[in-house]
Parts: sequence; structure tokens; C-alpha cells
Amino acid sequence: MPLKCKIALLDADFAIKLGRVESQNIIEDIIPEFVELLYIHRHVYENEILTPAAVKKQVDSLVRQKRAIIVDRQFISAQDGSKELIYDQVISLLKTKFWDSKKPRKNWGEIVSLAFAKTDGVTVFLSDESDLQDIIDEHLNLEDANDIRVVKIKDFIEWMKAAGSQRKLCRIIWLVSGEVENLKQRKEQFDGEIWPLE
Repeated sequence: MPLKCKIALLDADFAIKLGRVESQNIIEDIIPEFVELLYIHRHVYENEILTPAAVKKQVDSLVRQKRAIIVDRQFISAQDGSKELIYDQVISLLKTKFWDSKKPRKNWGEIVSLAFAKTDGVTVFLSDESDLQDIIDEHLNLEDANDIRVVKIKDFIEWMKAAGSQRKLCRIIWLVSGEVENLKQRKEQFDGEIWPLE
């Protein structure tokens, strides 16, 4: 996966985890070093990235700077109305694959974001959802240049490391992006596997 990409789609879990870092605005300051233009689906923007408040503030700043765009079905329609059917069909397909009838909105952000990515040709999806790449590979990817690749927090840290970012900041991102009860394990994983001390 390239260290810098032209366009990426931002998922709520990725944004929320990065928003937990209080010492720096990762979404506003660091993501643009690797992504020229960030897309956020309107559903994710309006319904999922509500806390911490810093997340919405950073996304809004990127939108004002024209470094991020809020996208949805109307965006597709304005670009090429003939692609609306593709968008709708991908949503229907994904609903059958990871729709939870007990929690009907649980995966809706991923569903509409991936439908947008597939329809618009966005190949990078910033998401920390486990097993999402397998679902994408099985149901959306065709093993070509337009395949969607999930960039997880760990991958993003690898990008930062390769670009010369500070180890301390990357470690903070890794630690705050996990559950508090797994803190010791995450410290060991970072120090032993992701970025060992030399």
C-alpha cells in the first residue's frame, strides 16, 4: 500500500480512536500528510463521529480547508447519475453480509461508506474494524487496481513510522486506540512488535 494516497474514506471507529489523542490533532494535522483528500460519508459525519468533540471539530476544519468532503448518494448523483444503481446494489449486497437485525444501525456507516467507495473508485478505507478486509475481499474486490484496502490503526502507525514520525506519538495513538483493560497487552505489542526500542 502506498505511503501517500490521493483519496481515502474515513470510518467512524478510526476517527474516534484518533480523536482520543489529546496532545495533537491527528485527524487534522497528520492524516493530510498521507491522504490528499479525505471523504467522510454523511451518515458517519452526522450520526457516528459525535464524541469526542475534537473529532468533529477536526473534520470540520478539514472541510473548511477543502481537504475533506462529506459524501453521500447525492454526491454520486451529481457526479454521474448512472452510478446510483451501483451504489444501491452494493448497499443491498452488504446488508445481507453484515447487517445485524438486533442492532439495525450498527454497521450502517461501514455499509454506506463501502458502497460509496466501490461506486466512486475509492481504494483506501481508513477503518479499524476487525475482519472487514475479508468481507470486502469476498464480496467487493475483484483483484484489480480498484480493490478497496482497509488501512487499520496499526497500518497507519506503520505509515507514520516510515515517514519519520515520532515513536512517542505513534505509541500514544496505539495505546489510546484500544480498550483500557488491554493497555498492558497493547504496550507490550507496540514495544515488542510494532516499534521495538533499539
